[in-house]
Amino acid sequence: MHFDSVSFRDKAFKQQLNVAVTVGVIFFAVASSLLTSWQGSHQIRITLLDQGERIAENLANQSRLALLYASAENANEAVKTALSFPDVTRVEIRHASGRPLVVRGKDVVEANDAPLADKAIRQAYLETETGDAWRFVAPVLSEGDDSPFAVVERKEELLGFVRVVQSKATLSRMLTQIFLLNLVISLVFAVAFLFVMRRLANRLTQPITELSETMSRAERGEPNVHADVSGPKDIRDMAAAFNSMLAALQEREQALRESMAFQDSLLNAMPIPVFYKDRNGRYVGFNKAYEAYFGATIDQLIGKTAFDISPRELAEIYHAKDAELFESGGVQQYESQVKNTHGELRDVIFNKAVFADSQGAIGGLIGAILDITDRKNAEEEIRKLNQELEQRVVERTAQLELANRELEAFSYSISHDLRAPLRHIDGFVRLLEERTEANLDEKSRHYMSTISDSARRMSTLIDDILSFSRMGRREMADTLVDLGALVQEVIRELEAETPGRAIEWRVAELPVVVGDHAMLRVVLVNLISNALKFTRKCPQAEIGIGCQPGSDAETIVFVRDNGAGFDMQYANKLFGVFQRLHSSDEFEGTGIGLAIVKRIVERHGGRVWAEGKVDGGATFYFSLPRSSSVSPSYLASTLTATE
Repeated sequence: MHFDSVSFRDKAFKQQLNVAVTVGVIFFAVASSLLTSWQGSHQIRITLLDQGERIAENLANQSRLALLYASAENANEAVKTALSFPDVTRVEIRHASGRPLVVRGKDVVEANDAPLADKAIRQAYLETETGDAWRFVAPVLSEGDDSPFAVVERKEELLGFVRVVQSKATLSRMLTQIFLLNLVISLVFAVAFLFVMRRLANRLTQPITELSETMSRAERGEPNVHADVSGPKDIRDMAAAFNSMLAALQEREQALRESMAFQDSLLNAMPIPVFYKDRNGRYVGFNKAYEAYFGATIDQLIGKTAFDISPRELAEIYHAKDAELFESGGVQQYESQVKNTHGELRDVIFNKAVFADSQGAIGGLIGAILDITDRKNAEEEIRKLNQELEQRVVERTAQLELANRELEAFSYSISHDLRAPLRHIDGFVRLLEERTEANLDEKSRHYMSTISDSARRMSTLIDDILSFSRMGRREMADTLVDLGALVQEVIRELEAETPGRAIEWRVAELPVVVGDHAMLRVVLVNLISNALKFTRKCPQAEIGIGCQPGSDAETIVFVRDNGAGFDMQYANKLFGVFQRLHSSDEFEGTGIGLAIVKRIVERHGGRVWAEGKVDGGATFYFSLPRSSSVSPSYLASTLTATE
């Protein structure tokens, strides 16, 4: 019989329970009958085997004289007694050589005329067993002489052996009776047990059946479904749990409906078209903006594909992009075109993402469309304007380059045309002094000296003006600049111009920066030479150069002196062109040096300022961006790599 497991699983729990219990009880009954029969047969077999050995042993004892005198008549009574046992079917008495003395009964086993294989055996044993009988053998031994008058002790001697064949008919009959009796008893108990179990099963499964029917009603969506909490405790707990689960499901269903309504409202409130597609590329929904943009209705779009509603060349692009998104998952963005409700081709950006179904697999995609036609038109206008602007910049750059060349030519002209008259004035004044030195009085010589000094000052002023002009136009060459080494170089150069002065230099460790080496040297020359100039009247000049802690964005370097100082209310004039806080008679200068310092530092992205007090010294600061600073370790590694 073929057992259909699928159809069994489709049965009701009550039917499954009845079938399972019935099969189990029948199996138990048959198994217990077989086990009991096996145990009984084993015991009966042991008994019959013991009986056969005893029969053979008795026959051997009674056959001693018959074998001793080779007389079959002496064994008749013993043979008749052995054959009288119900299952003994054959009896043999044989000499030690195997020659038969007496053979009677049915030949139920194969005859064996061979002598005993082991003549040392002294008791009966089972020689052979077949499916129908046992064959027992017992040796026949002569009796020993225990007389005290015997001169020689006599030992037992093998006279022959007997063979008894015992049928298994009684064993088979008893086995059948035992099995049938056990089976009948087991079946009677099984029927009674089944009756009790069916009654119990009906009582147990009735609440489950009612709960199943309630679940089916809930599955069909019937309102006001409630399970009856009755029956055994487990069933009551199950019904209560079902009621709780049903209430939770109803709450979740209500929350889901509210969430879906919120999502619909949210999507309809979005100003950009939004749509949904299933895994096969069919449209399953869209928002109000999509409907207005494309003029689509539910009947026109739902269940359709891009090939049904869009031009084929565009539909192929949409389909390929959708397939790519379904393959890779995640989010997708690309530019394309769509045809709106007016039939116009519009440039758009598609933003798409996949969503999962209830099994966790990709169920479809949701997409949003952003119209960028106006933006691209504006970008095109901007591109055209940029092209025009670039052309204007090129033209303006050419004009500026021409102006710079003209300015350079003008500067050269000024430098050449103005210096020549000044050199003539200075030269002729010197010649005039040499020729008229003996004839001029002190006042005339003073006039001549004033003319010569003014010419030299005019030449210096021209040099400073040209230098200031070039600083604004000169290209910067950024390199690693060790400010400490540069300061020492400037000090050595300026000390040669100040012999005999008592100057105490206080130079702290300075950083390595990135900047134009020549420009930064001009900054330091101007600041340090100013410090030397304004400490000229001090018996002991003190000039300090160091780095002041600042913010993380900049490095601050200062030059401090104990010279004439200045009034802080005029500090804003220090870095202007031709601005001087001291007369030229008191301290020489053109008033351009600090303006040059300011221009160079600002071109490096830094700033300058000063602090001072009349007759209390001054401190000039300049800062450089922190990105321009380089650590000593970096400098060392750079120098090592260079070497």
